[in-house]
Amino acid sequence: MPSSSPARPTESVVEPTEKPPKPGPSAKRAVVGPVVVINRFYEVHKYVAGRWELASVFDEKDGAIADAKSLFDGSKYSIGVRVLRVIARQDQNQDVTFVEQTIFRQSTVDEHNVEASARLLRAWQEVEAARESRRRERLARPVAKKSRFDRLAVILGLTILVWIVVAAMVAKFHGAFSF
Repeated sequence: MPSSSPARPTESVVEPTEKPPKPGPSAKRAVVGPVVVINRFYEVHKYVAGRWELASVFDEKDGAIADAKSLFDGSKYSIGVRVLRVIARQDQNQDVTFVEQTIFRQSTVDEHNVEASARLLRAWQEVEAARESRRRERLARPVAKKSRFDRLAVILGLTILVWIVVAAMVAKFHGAFSF
């Protein structure tokens, strides 16, 4: 069920930190040591007029996803909905950071993309089936093998032709310079 304020704090859990990014020239301090999760909740957002607006906040993931689905199904306009998991963390310097992760998303564009992907997959499968069919037809056709004798006959014919041309050139050469 939706609530108007962020969810009540959960138990503090100490999680190991991930390897912190290397500080840039403007960084004053790096996060070192354990990070304490001070709050975890789920926000439902709807896409209206080109921007995401907060619709409701939940303590439970399932409730947030169910609300997002009902928002999407109950809308008479094409909109998008998403559910973000928001985790508030506090480091040893008492700095609080919020980490957001999209855990559910639905929109009419997503549905269109799924349909387009399915059409593309069907077309690809048809192309692959046609290629396989042509390959099988090529393999099934008897291939006329040239015998070794045919190759030798061609080589012998070309050799004789070359000798005739050389003999004609020699005869012409001797005829032009006779003493």
